[in-house]
Amino acid sequence: MKDYRTLALSAALALAFAITTPANAQFGNILNKAKKAVKEKVEKSVTDTKKKAQSTATDAVDNTTGQAATSMGVSEMSNGNHDASEPATEMAKGVSVPANLKSKADAEARKQWGAGFVKSIFLTSQWTEFTNPKYPYQVMHRSMDVDFIVKEGDNYFVYHWVFKEGVYGGKGTGAFSIMARMKRPTKEKVNYK
Repeated sequence: MKDYRTLALSAALALAFAITTPANAQFGNILNKAKKAVKEKVEKSVTDTKKKAQSTATDAVDNTTGQAATSMGVSEMSNGNHDASEPATEMAKGVSVPANLKSKADAEARKQWGAGFVKSIFLTSQWTEFTNPKYPYQVMHRSMDVDFIVKEGDNYFVYHWVFKEGVYGGKGTGAFSIMARMKRPTKEKVNYK
């Protein structure tokens, strides 16, 4: 009788082990798949959040700069407010820059002033990099000082602006833009020749 009990107990253990082994293997496989899916979603979320944070930081700097310019009375940069009684200034001497940068700046100026745009004059040939105040090793964008000559009616005006390029991962993104420089005045009558 004791042998039958031992045999029955052994058979029950063998049967229980045989049934639970595939179930545990399947359950473990399901857990591994779920773990992998969660890890991929978290990594994607972190990457998206990082890109969004960098974009938000760049936009915040641009907006803050624009608001500061407006609060300082620099709003005459595009609405044509200019004191006609002021004497015309002389054109600045430009520096050489690569042709592709000059053509990009000219394209941005044509978007801004249309047919009135005459020429761009680069005042610097090296990029000035602007870093994130919280992470000084992270460059947000870089810029060069540029004067844009624009014809309005019978007069020529110089707009003191900057040519900007976005930066991601330490390299230029190829996304260019222009905006008013924090120089007063941002627009002056010029002796264009």
